[in-house]
Amino acid sequence: MSNLKAEPTTHLMKKLIFIALCLLTLGSTLGQHYNVQSKNGYASYYSVRTNGGTTTASGTPLSDNALTAASCHYPLGSMVRVVNPKNGKSVVVKITDRGPFAASTSGVALRPLRPHPKRVIDLTLAAARRIYSLEIGVIEVKTYKIK
Repeated sequence: MSNLKAEPTTHLMKKLIFIALCLLTLGSTLGQHYNVQSKNGYASYYSVRTNGGTTTASGTPLSDNALTAASCHYPLGSMVRVVNPKNGKSVVVKITDRGPFAASTSGVALRPLRPHPKRVIDLTLAAARRIYSLEIGVIEVKTYKIK
């Protein structure tokens, strides 16, 4: 009788260990980028429509009108100044989401998730409008963690 109880518990433990290892792998892939103070690269914008949902990685609702951003290079909750070096305009955003991630040629995120090789931040529509014209799409930026 004790074997019957042990078997489901062992199976459950194996599942929990597998899930923990998956989370550790994802964390080590993304976590190695969290301790930067500044990062140069490219920025794009994302919105409720392009994100395919309305909830961010931090659990806060995604709002096109908020001054927030997604980044794999800064911890959630960080305040980051994003500067457009071509026109000198800047905006301070709160990191509430993860991304941008590398994608295949079809546009689907590669698994396991990996940071995009060139884009360092995705801005909400409101934040992007403060520093550039959305028709441009992707711009070169400098980012600085301020808090």
